[in-house]
Amino acid sequence: MVVIELEVVVVVVVVVVVVVVEVVVVVVVVVVVVVVVVVVVVVVVIAAAVALVIKLGAMYRRGLVGIFSHLVPILKGVAAALLIMTYFRSITHALEISYGIHYMVVSCFKTFPWGGKSDLNISTQ
Repeated sequence: MVVIELEVVVVVVVVVVVVVVEVVVVVVVVVVVVVVVVVVVVVVVIAAAVALVIKLGAMYRRGLVGIFSHLVPILKGVAAALLIMTYFRSITHALEISYGIHYMVVSCFKTFPWGGKSDLNISTQ
């Protein structure tokens, strides 16, 4: 019968735990790096697309639908859909901004619900 000493078992368990933790840390770092790279690429692509549309608009002296109908007539509907989506997004964005401004102003003049009178006063001596 083989008897394994307790110290050996503890060392093996500690080594396994350390290796697993290191692998998890490496995987998390790789995932974070990949996500950051993907976000940067998406932002760059969107910025390039916006710059291209602005440049084409200046070159052809037309709006978004005019550019699409001139360059690729079959995508004229896509341009109209983009305009409609941009319009609705601007409405929701204005609503979000107005909520932020409203609560910023209200917080300057009203007390908070949790800001009632308290018996704790640490500033007096």
